[in-house]
Formats: sequence, C-alpha cells, structure tokens
Amino acid sequence: MRYRQPETVSGFQFRSCKPIALIAACAAVLVAAAFTETALAAKKPKRALSSSEPMTVVVDLGRQRAVAYRGTKPVFSSRISSGKRGHRTPTGVFSIIQKRRKHFSNLYNDAPMPNMQRLTWSGIALHGGPVPNYPASHGCVRLPYRNARRLFNLTRMNARVVVAYSSPRPTLISHELLWNRLPAGDDTIEELTPIDGDAPTVAPSVSRPSKTGPQNVVNAVLGVSEAQAAGGPLTEGQIRLHSRRLAVVGDRDGEPRTRASVERRELARIEGLKMVQDGARQRHRLAKALLDARVAKSRQLSADLRGARKVHARATRHLNRWNKRTARATRKLNIFLVARVSTTPDDPAFQRLANEEAMLEDRLTDADTEQEFAVATEAQTGHVLSVIEAKLGEVRAQAKQAASSYRAAKVAYTKSSRAVAAAEKAFDLRERPVHVLISRQTQKLYVRQGYQPIFEADIEVVDPETPLGTHVMSAVGEAEDGHSLRWTAMSVPDRRFKAPVVGKRKGREVRRFETRAALDRVMIPSKVRERVEELVKVGSSVIVSDRGPSHETGKGTDFVILTR
Repeated sequence: MRYRQPETVSGFQFRSCKPIALIAACAAVLVAAAFTETALAAKKPKRALSSSEPMTVVVDLGRQRAVAYRGTKPVFSSRISSGKRGHRTPTGVFSIIQKRRKHFSNLYNDAPMPNMQRLTWSGIALHGGPVPNYPASHGCVRLPYRNARRLFNLTRMNARVVVAYSSPRPTLISHELLWNRLPAGDDTIEELTPIDGDAPTVAPSVSRPSKTGPQNVVNAVLGVSEAQAAGGPLTEGQIRLHSRRLAVVGDRDGEPRTRASVERRELARIEGLKMVQDGARQRHRLAKALLDARVAKSRQLSADLRGARKVHARATRHLNRWNKRTARATRKLNIFLVARVSTTPDDPAFQRLANEEAMLEDRLTDADTEQEFAVATEAQTGHVLSVIEAKLGEVRAQAKQAASSYRAAKVAYTKSSRAVAAAEKAFDLRERPVHVLISRQTQKLYVRQGYQPIFEADIEVVDPETPLGTHVMSAVGEAEDGHSLRWTAMSVPDRRFKAPVVGKRKGREVRRFETRAALDRVMIPSKVRERVEELVKVGSSVIVSDRGPSHETGKGTDFVILTR
C-alpha cells in the first residue's frame, strides 16, 4: 500500500479517507469554528477603537512585526512584510500624512493598496497585501488585509510611526524640558471704549462671545463698534491709537499667562495686522489713482505734443516758403532796377519797366507781411511746443515717481496681506497638536503644526560633538489640574551614531542612548519655550535627534527623520 501524506484541517489529521468524508469533516470543523467565534464575540464586549491618547506604531523590520501602542499600552500586533533587497524600507521617525481606504500604486502598475496609510510622499506607506513572512515589498510595509483594516480604523492622521530593526517601547517620562499647557485662565475679555481719546479706558469685564462670531470678539477686544468696523480703512491716527490699545490687550495687572490671555493677544495681533493691511490698502489705492492720473496726463500731453509738433512743422514750412518768395521777389526787383537805370524816360520800355517795378514792390511788400506773420506763427508754435515738452517732462517725472510709490505701496500691501493670512492660518491651527524637532546637527529648534512650518529658533546643545541619539516624546494625556501633560519617550536606534556604554549584561557591554541624558544637554531660550508652551497640547510631540529634518520633510508632512 502506497504512503499518503497526512492532511490537516484546523488541527485535525486525516490519513486515508474518501473525498466525501473529507469534505464533510472540513465542513463540520468550519461550522464549529464559526459557531465558537460567534459565541465568543457575543460574550466579549466590543472594544472601542478610538481613544483620547495618541497612537504610536512601531515597525520592527528585524522581526517583521508591527505593534501599535496607545500611550504605553500595546493595542495591536501583526506580522508584516517590508521592502526586499534593492527596495529596503527606510528606517526612522515618520507620521501618517494620508489615509485612503482604496488606493492604487502610482509606481507599480496600479497595484491595489487597500487601507493605505502614507508615511512619505515618495511612496512609502502601510497597507494591506500578501505577507509571506519575509521582506517582499518594494519599500512599503504590508500587513495582512484584515490587520491592515484594523490598524486603519485604530490610527488617525498625524499618528507617529517608528521604523527600526528593533522593537523600542514607549515609557512614561517626566523632565523639566518637556512642556506643560498654560492654565485655562479667565475666559472673559476687557471691552475698550470707542476711539475718542488719547488713552484707552477699560470697561467692566464682559462674557466672551461665542466663536461663531470672531469679529465680535475682535471688536470687543479693540473697542471698535460695528459701524466703525464697516466704515472702511482706518486713518493713521486711529491706527496709532489702536496700536497703544493693542499693547495692553491681554496684559491684565497681576494676571499670569494663560490660554485665554494668549488667545486674546493673538486676536488683537491679528486685528492690528488687519489695521496695517487696511492702511496699506488705502495707500495702494491712492498710489494707483495718482499713477493712473499721471499716466493719463502724460498721454494727453504726448498727444498735444504730437499735434504741436505738426503745427510747428507746418509753420516752419510756411515761413521757409515765404522766405524763398521774398528772396525771389527781391532778386527780380533788383534786376528791374538795373534795367530801368539803363533806359531813359523817352524809351518805350521805361514805362513797362516802371510798371513791373511797382508790381514787384507790391509783391515784395505782401511777401514781407506774410513772412512776418509766418515768423510770428513759427515763434508762437515753437513756444507752445517748448512749454508742452517741459510740462511733459515734468509729468513723466511725476509719473515715474508715482509708479515707484505704487510699487512700494503694492509690496507693502502684499506683505501685510500675507502677514494677515499667515496669522489667521496660525490661529486656526492652534487647536491642532504641535510638533517640535531639536537638532544637534543644525543647533536649531523647529516647530510644525498642521503639516505646516510655524517657526524655528537657535538653541544650544551642550558638548555638541557627542551624539544625543534619536528620541521621540509624545504628550499622551492631561493631568487633573488641566495643564500638566503626561509624556512618553521612545529611543530610536541609529546605526550612524555609536551609543555610550550604560552597563554590562552577561559579560557584554550594553550600549544605548538615554532620553533623560539627551534632554539634560539641550538649552532652550526662555522666549522660545514660552512660545512653544502656548501651542502644546495632548497629541504634541518632541523629537530630539542628532540629525536635522530630512528631504522627506516638506509640504504636507510633519518631521521625517531618516536613520538610514
């Protein structure tokens, strides 16, 4: 009897059985498994997929696994398939910048990428696909289709993703360098009196209007009535008076910095920028009107100059013609005078010559008269021409100056408009988490919010020649006092920088970068700390790294740190 390979179905072995019996056994096992799974699902309550704590996904390329943490607690685990040789998955710190249920590859023949979560715009993403338990992709991180859908439901935009050849775990950390939120503060505003005095006076506190009417908030903060707000651009005196008011808005006597005072200050700053914009708009319009008037006047004078030149040229030709006629008449008269002298009164030709002489004298008199008139006309048209030319030169100089003023006013208006747009955009982004990168390489602190750069500032790293390592800190929760934040820390391996020795285990040196030691070496100016403190909230993150922002950091991304 020939040996047959045992067949296995859900843990049961079938050595030699007929096909019908085998099919019946398989069906019985599948039905039993489905019934068991349904019963367990009915008994076990379904776990909520959303939580206030931000999510961190750790992809271990060495073990080919992905683990998701909610705070410090693992809530998801799955096997993966990363990039194969020649298409290695980059390691480092990323964040989810795009999520799509259905997506097809732009690089590889429209290959399906269900439940895609993009990490870089160059083509790295988490998505569902075949997972053969070894690296097989073109750089992306594949998960089994069901697990990819689960992870897609768990994560949100901006969730942090760490890719390494190990499995770093987030742990709670507290350090004086890590920010806390400002206290909420008094959510009321001081209403200022209308613009009718040299110094602002403060009225009693009023309740803060709802956010559905931000212009009412601004008007109340600045003391601008609705009629004044709708009256067009403010005058220079009003802008100066408002500037003095803005200096005191949000700075109450003895009140500490709070979220409410910072918001009042930002609203006042935006309105101050709008005042500058209104003034720049008004100057821009006036400069444009003046330039148009100068250009129109220049065009009119140019047309008048062309007409005057034609008249002057015609007068000059007329004068030249009469000059020739006068000279010709004079020559003929001289000829007749010579001929008459050579004759006697008794000569019959004498009378004829006398008549010709009288006629020539009359013609010469007329020619002299016309010549005098032509000379006067030529002089008059020449004077008009010189006056128009002088006026045109003056108007052209004025138009050139008006054009320069218009360009300057246009630049000022453009800058003020951009400043207003940037301030309003930054104010709209205040509700989003802020992300900070501290780089030893550039000795700078970078801040991004809502996938947009906010500002950067110089910092100091003690002993800048010694590596810090790459560490990711995330604000995962808020304490009961309403402003203290709970932070987690995770150290990301980087093969380029050698970690210091921290101890020995089984006779071998243990090397790793300590997050606290890295934070101890960072010195941030107080002004920069205060500015970040105004933006930090749950979901914010701080990255301390030896590297600066990579080429993957750009429009529509948070900080991307590549460690390989």
